[in-house]
Amino acid sequence: MEHEANGGKLRLVVHPMLVNGAFSRLVRRYRAIAPHVSLVVSVQDHATNLFDGRFDIAILPPQLVEQSTVIRRTLLRSPRILVASPAYLEQYGVPESTAKLANHFLLIDPETRKKSADFIELHDGGRKVSISPMSSMEGNEVLLRAAALDGTGIATLPETLVREDIDMGHLVHVLPECTASDSGVELCLFYAHRELIPARLRMFVDFCTEFFRAPAKAGADNVIRIPQRMKRSEALAMMS
Repeated sequence: MEHEANGGKLRLVVHPMLVNGAFSRLVRRYRAIAPHVSLVVSVQDHATNLFDGRFDIAILPPQLVEQSTVIRRTLLRSPRILVASPAYLEQYGVPESTAKLANHFLLIDPETRKKSADFIELHDGGRKVSISPMSSMEGNEVLLRAAALDGTGIATLPETLVREDIDMGHLVHVLPECTASDSGVELCLFYAHRELIPARLRMFVDFCTEFFRAPAKAGADNVIRIPQRMKRSEALAMMS
């Protein structure tokens, strides 16, 4: 069983919003406990079929995976918050209310803007607010984050994507009571339902689930509970 879990190929597709410092740590720690698994990661933000033979596991928002015959585990839920670089805020000022956002260059995800409308909907302390920005740019999370870091404007981004940027002072959380949607963003782990699941796949699912669960429970990214299937030597390597 140990040999099966630490060998072969594992093909993983992930959403761009997951590709950050935390994901790099996930990859490093998984390779420490399964150094002989050939991990092949693809990054994409469009619909994925887990039965066409291209991927074994997907970490994507639910709407991008056909779920009728797959197993799903929610890894995280994250609100879309407003962020901007210190340089942008120094030049253009910090908005004091959601109404003031209309005067700023907003970097928004397509879901925030209503179809065929000039306004976007935000949620301020539970209250729905419509804003018609004078200037804006739409794009995916990777593009918006890069533009925000470059000082282009105020972006609506998943909190999980920009948490490290905020902690390091590269971005500032603007209007903390305001979010870009009431439902936020959900990332789930999916794999095809089969009678016989390869040991390396089961091990990665356990590892990944614990990796995302640990920071919320322990308040530290380097604290991870070890699935019972892992041996003590593997646990020590994982924590190093």
